[in-house]
Amino acid sequence: MGLCQGDHQTNSLWADFSKRMGTIRLGQSTSASPPRRNASAPCAQALTNAEIAALAAAVPGKPIEVVNLSDEALTQGMKAASVPEAFVPLLVSFDANARTGGLAEVTADVEKLSGLTPRPLKSFFEANKEALLG
Repeated sequence: MGLCQGDHQTNSLWADFSKRMGTIRLGQSTSASPPRRNASAPCAQALTNAEIAALAAAVPGKPIEVVNLSDEALTQGMKAASVPEAFVPLLVSFDANARTGGLAEVTADVEKLSGLTPRPLKSFFEANKEALLG
């Protein structure tokens, strides 16, 4: 069962760019790089929690229920799961930001920074089926 809050859209970042990202220092300027600027991680597609659950459910062929939580319920659940107290407000704020559309932006920043095209979430699930079924 997946726990999430609201039926909001968030971007899916599923690129194999770690090989190149190790050599890229975000926010640092060198003579060969442009001046510092903020980059966002969003990529090719924004998905709702229900859409993400449907893609994930296709791997084992079993439904995944999306449970919408209030900020308070999400906070209590994280505390019950022993998430460090200092991280709880931060993680809840991510969900609140997504709920208001703050994480639905689609950009090409990942591709610009890594030189690799992010792969769709569906292909990530398919490529990692064995690990996900664990």
